[in-house]
Amino acid sequence: MDKKLRIPFLSMTFNLCFTIYYITLGMISHSWWMFTLGIYYLVLSAVRYIVLRDNKKGASVLFAGIMLMVLTLPLLGTVILSFIKDRGTVFHLIVMLVIAIYSFTKITLAAVHWIKSRRIKSKRWMALRNISFADAFVSVFSLQRSML
Repeated sequence: MDKKLRIPFLSMTFNLCFTIYYITLGMISHSWWMFTLGIYYLVLSAVRYIVLRDNKKGASVLFAGIMLMVLTLPLLGTVILSFIKDRGTVFHLIVMLVIAIYSFTKITLAAVHWIKSRRIKSKRWMALRNISFADAFVSVFSLQRSML
């Protein structure tokens, strides 16, 4: 494996762990929001994996862009449903702290990754940066929604 790709693969592995956490938490608490976030992160991890494994260095970038746009639809639907039905889920303090720590870590890591790799003009690296920011912003969005 390329030395530069270790961090994105590590990030993808961490994402998969958080995917399991969100899906399990969604099932236990009967929260469609948490379950939907788990599915979002699962698909996002799959897209990241496809971009990382692409040997043509650019063939999967279009796919990644389309998937990032498609992934907004489940989140939009969940937000609309929770707004219309006036549903809010109360989470334990520990769950909220985990979500907050994860969100701030992801936004920090995405910014650091962007700064370190901004001179690389590869479409593959641009797609990985966009996926990292999509991951970070949905984490912040999840934190905001769960705090309401």
